[in-house]
Amino acid sequence: MEWPGESPFPEVYHDHLDAADIARLTKGVQLVRQIFASPPLGDYVTREVTPGRDIASDEDIEEFVVSSHTSNSHWCCSARMGPDPKYSAVSGSLQIHGTSNVYVADASIFPSIPNGNVHSSVVAVASIFARRLGGEVVGGHDEEGSPESRSMSMDDDEALSAG
Repeated sequence: MEWPGESPFPEVYHDHLDAADIARLTKGVQLVRQIFASPPLGDYVTREVTPGRDIASDEDIEEFVVSSHTSNSHWCCSARMGPDPKYSAVSGSLQIHGTSNVYVADASIFPSIPNGNVHSSVVAVASIFARRLGGEVVGGHDEEGSPESRSMSMDDDEALSAG
């Protein structure tokens, strides 16, 4: 992670693929091509859709692997929430242990991966946290279809228990 100059936002490099990953994935593309070219599959394959036959050299395959990879998983459980700083990074109030005014309100705080879609759990955590901060929380839409916002305070127990 770098903090570029005067920018209020850091630049985060995920580094999903290292050199060994790229080499393994390149070999994987080559292996899949061999399998699909061999009988009996080769008799039924009419064309290669991705990466395409024009991607032929190792360098071209490596470039394809790097440019087309994505992360389809939701990152979670990397900054576990809990009361003990020895076993968790974030307190129950979502504050990073040992800091002041530094909070985390995303999937990284979950102690384990939720069974359902992670997105809905993150929305719930973020909504409760926004309410605790007294920030603007979208409450729905007004009669004209425009978003309706309202401010809440940390003392708004009804909002916290409803969230």
